[in-house]
Order: sequence, then structure tokens, then C-alpha cells
Amino acid sequence: MASFNGLWLPNSDSSNASPSASDMQKVLNSQMVQASRVENLFVPRLIRNNTAMFAANGHVAKDVDFTILGGVGVQTHQANDRFSGMNMNQIQRRVSLDDRPVSNTIEEEIITKQFDQVQTDFNKLAAMGEGHAQWTEVECMKAIADASAYENNANINDSEFLEGGGSIPIGGLVNEGQALAVFAAIDAASVAWGKKGVPTNGRNCLVKPETYWQIAKLEVLASGLTDIAGGIYGNADIVGDKIAFTEYLDGNKPLKYRGVNIWQHNLIDATYNIHVTGLKSNAHIVDTDHNSRGSVYATDADMSNIEGLLFQESCVGIADVMSMMVKQEEVPLSTNMAVTALSWIGLGTLVPEAAYTLTTS
Repeated sequence: MASFNGLWLPNSDSSNASPSASDMQKVLNSQMVQASRVENLFVPRLIRNNTAMFAANGHVAKDVDFTILGGVGVQTHQANDRFSGMNMNQIQRRVSLDDRPVSNTIEEEIITKQFDQVQTDFNKLAAMGEGHAQWTEVECMKAIADASAYENNANINDSEFLEGGGSIPIGGLVNEGQALAVFAAIDAASVAWGKKGVPTNGRNCLVKPETYWQIAKLEVLASGLTDIAGGIYGNADIVGDKIAFTEYLDGNKPLKYRGVNIWQHNLIDATYNIHVTGLKSNAHIVDTDHNSRGSVYATDADMSNIEGLLFQESCVGIADVMSMMVKQEEVPLSTNMAVTALSWIGLGTLVPEAAYTLTTS
């Protein structure tokens, strides 16, 4: 097992010099797994990202530097004055790949595959890639929550580089009141971001699907909501284009309010896959091999009070190798075939004031 800069990588052994059936299948299978992973990634597209590149002599570049700059002032110039410069404050926010990869393996008996009437291999490979994507989605959301609770180190100028935005309560009951509270949170964050110079582009809000639907049904931005005349309920003038009442609501498109894209995400509270732990959980384990994501927000990794996330894309950076390692081999002393897929990412806080958590209280 080779090791590059502390990353351990599975390499093909010498038996691949004489390609077996599994070696030939591996080429196609690895593409299937990788395509599935990339297709299902969403949150990484909403934050700053950088692909970790190989350095000289075959070593993996584990670290990606994001430079965060402070401000620069001006001076009044009088006749015959000498120009004097000033130093620009800057911080190198370094995002490192995790010390360990994440992996999943499918093992199946190859003789009985000859009697399969329905081939399921492609579906299994796609599910492997989707599993990696789901894990990455939750880790990115944990990193955004971490950024919201970030506190500057003692050696950082607090007046130049700011702390996390913190949390905004929206309540735990999914109803019109919570939908209105999401708007109020966006209003409050927008004011704070305007005062702190957070860019207006790339602002996003992630909420649970049921909250998303409540927002889509709002008619007016006020309390005491009632149906409009005729009983048609769903013309969301305040959150974007009108929504056809008789059509399905395309959850792949955002609702919009104050320049913020509001997306639904079913991994905030994952209930459809017993193998996936969503963001809204008290079961997260702080893993030192994975950059301790979740340890800043809550040392016990309890995120069960999170109802959503509100952030601008510069809040968090992700380093992603973007190429999966797929190993396919026969299990010794058996007629089983094992396919293993591994991926690496790294996450870190960049601009913490650009992140908020929406909480129950």
C-alpha cells in the first residue's frame, strides 16, 4: 500500500500485468461510480472549491491555500507630500485533504451471476457513487455550520477578520410561521452582510423539503395569512415567478427572496436511506481523520437543532481530489468479487461571517 504525503492510496498489484476479467471490468466500473458521484454533488457547487493537484515527483498536494484579504485605505495628498504605503492584512486559510479517504465496498458471488435474469451491476455501481456524494453533501453542510460558530484565534485582528454569523432561530414546527421566520432570517443576515461587505452574489439558503413547500405557499409577507380569492393557493409572487397550482413544484429550482436562492435538501433531515445520517442529527461522530468537522459548532457533534443553513459561497472552501479510486478484485479462497470505491475531500472555514445556521431555538 503506497503512501503519498500521508495519504494512503490503493495501487494495482503486479497481477494486473496479465489482465483478468475483473481488471477489464474495472475501467468501465470506475467511470460509472465517478459519474454517479459527480452527478449527485450539489452543495460543493455552492461554495468555493479547488481540486487538489499532484505535486512534483508523484506526491499529492494535500493542502490548498485560499487567501483572504483585508481592506486598503486611502490618504489625502498635499503638494510635495511623500507617498507612504501600508501593509495589507491577509490570512492564508489552508484547506487540507482529510487524513483518510472514505470508502464503500460491494461484495457478491460471481458464479450465481450467470443465472441472473436482470442485471443489477450498473445500479449497484451508481449507488456506490451516490453514497459517496451523499456523505460529501452532509460533510459540506457540517462545515458551513462550523463556519457559523467560528471564533477568531487570538493572533487574528478581530476588527479586520470577523467571526461566524452565529445562529438565527426559526422554530421547530413546519408551518407558515416558520416559513416567515426564514424570510426574517434572510432579512437579518442581508443587513449584517451589507455592513460587513459580504458579496451579494452566491447567497443561498438550504431548508428541508417541507419548509420549502411552506415557503412556496406563502402569499404575502405578513402574519395572519389567508387563501386568496378563488381558493388558489401557491402563486408565490414574493419568492419568484408564479407557481402553477396544478403542476408539480420543481425542487431542483430555487425559490428567490432578497437575492437569496432558497433550495430544498433532503439530507438536512435524511429519512429515505438507513445508511445515511443527515445533518439534523445528534449521531454525528467527531472524526479527527476528517478534519473534526462539527467540533466547532458543537463539541459533541449534536446538530439536531439545525433546521437550515444560510450562507454566501465564500464561507467555506472544499478541496476535492475529484477522481475516485476503484479497486476490483477476487476475494481469495472464494468465488466472490469485491468492488471498493474511495474518495477524498477536505473542508475548512474561509469567511465565517458569511455563514448562519437556522435553528429551532
